[in-house]
Amino acid sequence: MDNLKLLIKTNKIKKRKQVPFVNLPAAENYLNIFHHYQCSSYNYRISVLFMIIFYKFRSTKLISMNTKIKTFSFRTFLPFCFLMITSVLLSSGNVLSQSCSVTGPANVPLNTHILYLTDISGQNWEVYSYNGAQAQIVFSNDDSLMVNSGPTPGNFTVYVLSNPQYNNLCSVNVTVDLTLPVELSSFTSNIDQRNVTLNWTTVSEENNSGFQIERSLINEDWRSAGFVNGAGTLNSPVNYSFTDNNVPSGIYRYRLKQIDFNGNYEYHDLRNEVIIGKPDKFTLHQNYPNPFNPVTKINYDLASDDFVKITLYDISGKEVRTLVNEFRQAGFHSAEFNASELTSGIYIYKLESPGFTAMRRMILVK
Repeated sequence: MDNLKLLIKTNKIKKRKQVPFVNLPAAENYLNIFHHYQCSSYNYRISVLFMIIFYKFRSTKLISMNTKIKTFSFRTFLPFCFLMITSVLLSSGNVLSQSCSVTGPANVPLNTHILYLTDISGQNWEVYSYNGAQAQIVFSNDDSLMVNSGPTPGNFTVYVLSNPQYNNLCSVNVTVDLTLPVELSSFTSNIDQRNVTLNWTTVSEENNSGFQIERSLINEDWRSAGFVNGAGTLNSPVNYSFTDNNVPSGIYRYRLKQIDFNGNYEYHDLRNEVIIGKPDKFTLHQNYPNPFNPVTKINYDLASDDFVKITLYDISGKEVRTLVNEFRQAGFHSAEFNASELTSGIYIYKLESPGFTAMRRMILVK
């Protein structure tokens, strides 16, 4: 209040002599008082700014006046202007301040990534957790924010802050509870040579868009292996299955990224590691599909590192093409064959490696 009184304090006007009409540093200090207030403080700051501009204008333009002008009472006029400007600004709400809203769920489950959006850009975000919640910002940009709800129930508030004043423009209060939008009762894996089949069952689903299947070698980044559509909203169990074919040798981890229709997601990890090891013997498998047109795949297993050659012959025994001719490491391998340039018929493919030879027939039908 002391600073406010300085704004309306006036001095007597002397003829042809400039006299400070207001203590400008004090007025600017008053302006700073509202610097960290919320949206409504913009109205006060605009009002004070009008006062400062008016005082400066008077001190440069009106201070040199003849004695007849002294009959005009600036002591009464200027406070009236201040009250009038303030009343107009306050009555208009936040006309001169930025309007703002935050869209996003107000109730979220544990350990879920939630997306929040705002209708203004160029702002800053802040998340404040309380009542036991441990929400954290995953990433943010000018108009969107991704939050991890954390492992414990409670509450958190998402704030949109102005830039650079860091005033609270708008916010949304969020409750973290124990309810999961998609609850899994089982998640298992089966291995057939180089093919990994994942099976999982949900107890219930809410707003479930689907599951992105991800895998990674130990100590390497996660990569997408496929996607399975969800059941939306359902209160009964659903069984899912996905086969990851021709996985190279190695030790893998798998997880499901469950995504809802709003873009929120959570992870479900497979508890065991998946080991695609070396075969215990050399094997040449039947091509698949067979018969085919025009593309098929030939799988073969190598029990040790060796040089491998796979050659294609026609039914008369004439060599048609060499499919593989290189050194390969032990493991499960495949060779794709495109027969678009060949005519229909029966062909023979032969695998040769030191200590091992095998042949099989394939049928091309066009």
